[in-house]
Amino acid sequence: ISPEAAEGGMIGLVKNGDMIEINIPKRSITLKLGKNELARRTKERKKFIPKVKSGYLRRYSDMVTSANTGAVLR
Repeated sequence: ISPEAAEGGMIGLVKNGDMIEINIPKRSITLKLGKNELARRTKERKKFIPKVKSGYLRRYSDMVTSANTGAVLR
């Protein structure tokens, strides 16, 4: 989740209490918010600034793949 949120993905817009629809047969997850609310949250989102600036953890954060592809270094 963290890499997608840090890169500006929709998962970073989710807040406690939001309704999320999970449809297993269609293999989909939908955040049940109106377009206006999504636009407002997107506009208010602050840019992610990594805390780690150097070393192995920085290399890992720059080069790791998403969890669905194994979360390995490229």
